[in-house]
Formats: sequence, structure tokens, C-alpha cells
Amino acid sequence: MSASEEFDLPERPVLHLTPAPFKRGVSAAMLFLLAFLLGYVLVLHPPAAMGWLVFLGVMTAGAGWLGIAMVQARPQGLELREDGLYRADGEVICLLSEIVSVNRGAFAFKPSNGFLLRLAEPKERAWMPGLYWRLGRFVGVGGVTHKAQGDVIAETIAMTLSARDGS
Repeated sequence: MSASEEFDLPERPVLHLTPAPFKRGVSAAMLFLLAFLLGYVLVLHPPAAMGWLVFLGVMTAGAGWLGIAMVQARPQGLELREDGLYRADGEVICLLSEIVSVNRGAFAFKPSNGFLLRLAEPKERAWMPGLYWRLGRFVGVGGVTHKAQGDVIAETIAMTLSARDGS
């Protein structure tokens, strides 16, 4: 059996990356708490400088918006399939043929408990709170996901890339 046959993935989803309900809840609660505290300071102890007032208003609205986005994001998850990484609803995040490298290092700019994929070509921006973000040539996977599932997917992608590149 050749190295490329050894790491071929079947047609159906092999690996799933699901959000942890507790982590999702805590993340949303922290964002709402931040919005509340910033709003409290803004209303009851407003700063004298107009710049700080605007800054607090924008930060309050932003934290509230992120909390709402976290709650509204369906807790669906991601799937690693034969040809790439997909959302559970079938939308393509990136194909394995587009991935250049996987970075799981401690100092990588990646989501918590996740990994970073570098793509050959830039793709359209996309974001699902707590699951993944895609910006240019980079895809960050993780956040409120299970660490063990993310590690297995990252390792599987890395082995597939290694087999594909022949190294």
C-alpha cells in the first residue's frame, strides 16, 4: 500500500468537529457581561472626552453584537470529508487541494483549542462564531470546540498533506 493510499479519506464525512455547549454558553455569557459592564460605565459614569464616549459606545455595541451572533450561530459543527473541510450544512470551507500547511503551534495566531490552515490562494471571508473564520489565505478552526476533535482533524489533514506531497 502506498503512502497516498494509506491516508485517503472515504467519501462520507469521517471526522466531526462539534462545539461544546458549555463553552458556547460561557462565551456568549462573557460577551453579554462585557456589553453590560461597558454600557453601565457609558450610562452611569460617562467619560468627559467625546472620543472615549464614542469608543465606549462602539465597544458596547460590538460586544452585544458578538454575543447575539454567538447565540444565533447554529451549533452545527464542521466535517472533514474526502476532499476538504465542510460546515455540517454542506458549505465548503476549504478543499484539501487548497491547503498548503497546518499550524497547531502554541504561538500560532489560531483560535483557542484549534489550528490554523494556510491556503494556496486567498478565499472569500467567512466566519461562524466559535467554530471557524476564513480571512484571505488563512482558515482558523476552533474556539468553542472540543480540543481532542480538533487535534485529530488537524493531524489527519497534516498526514494527508504529507502523503500528498510525498514527504
